[in-house]
Amino acid sequence: MDIAIMAGAEDLIDRDDSYEIITSPADFSAVRENLEKENIPMVEAEVVMIPGNTVSVTEEEAVKSLRRTLDLLMHPMMCRVFIQIGKKNKSPGGA
Repeated sequence: MDIAIMAGAEDLIDRDDSYEIITSPADFSAVRENLEKENIPMVEAEVVMIPGNTVSVTEEEAVKSLRRTLDLLMHPMMCRVFIQIGKKNKSPGGA
């Protein structure tokens, strides 16, 4: 997978049967195009926001947090909200 790094990828994470390739949004297209030129199959390729930090919460805290988020979404000045809800990724390198 040196192709991805040479094309501008910042990181490459081995996920057993696949690789997760991390790029800056600016380098995403170049990395994807280089992988396509080499006929490397992709399960998915998309630009997503990766959280800078994560917080473990109880189920009760999660419900309260989700309610606060929904309240914020209804605010007329709200433009963008990024939230990731799910189980903690226990693989190496994951958050």
